[in-house]
Amino acid sequence: MYKLELSPLYVKAKEVIIKMIRNDEFPDNRLPPEDELALRLGVSRATIREALMTLTREGVVTKKQGIGNFVHPSALASGLRVDLISDFADLLGSSGHAVHVEHADFKEETISEGVTERLGLSPSESLYIFTRTYFVGDQAAITATIRIPKKYILRDISGDEADKTMVGVLRRCCQVEVSHSILWFQPTIAGLELARLFGLQPGQPVVSWEELFYDLYDHGICFNTIAFNPEIVGLSMLRKWS
Repeated sequence: MYKLELSPLYVKAKEVIIKMIRNDEFPDNRLPPEDELALRLGVSRATIREALMTLTREGVVTKKQGIGNFVHPSALASGLRVDLISDFADLLGSSGHAVHVEHADFKEETISEGVTERLGLSPSESLYIFTRTYFVGDQAAITATIRIPKKYILRDISGDEADKTMVGVLRRCCQVEVSHSILWFQPTIAGLELARLFGLQPGQPVVSWEELFYDLYDHGICFNTIAFNPEIVGLSMLRKWS
């Protein structure tokens, strides 16, 4: 029998259920009734219900009324899931990598046409621009060009150590709280500079996306272009259909 001692209990229950799934302890990938599972783990049914709700949101469990609860080892086998982990340092760390982040190439520029449209600004406004690169050991795994409207900058962070997250960066330099971001996936190939950074051949295909961050008032406050080293980062995403 699995016993749980530390709180919050539903998180511990979730971890134990995942371990049981990996150990193939559920015949036909079907969970037992909630009260039976609660008894096996030594917790309340309410705790089990909350753990299963979390696993359902993550695509590990499917609950079908009148049929039962099913588990999906395939969901656990998918690494680097961008639908679960939004922070790149945590995403890389989930695969066991030691990660550090560096900022470089700080500058100010006027807004290009594409960025003007994304941020909803006039062409006469200027941007605070820098690169943000995530390293695994001495290899660049992810690199981003960060563009923040100059009018939002309250503190120059060019001399600071890089924050772990982009939310932390924006909180520090703009004193804003981020609500959400929207992504646009863009196919691209490695130019000379990106190929050199990633250790690739020029012209090699690279996954990239554009990301626009919004504050609590739904203002576009930061527009980033991000590229992923295909030799290190194999992104995945689970889409739940039932």
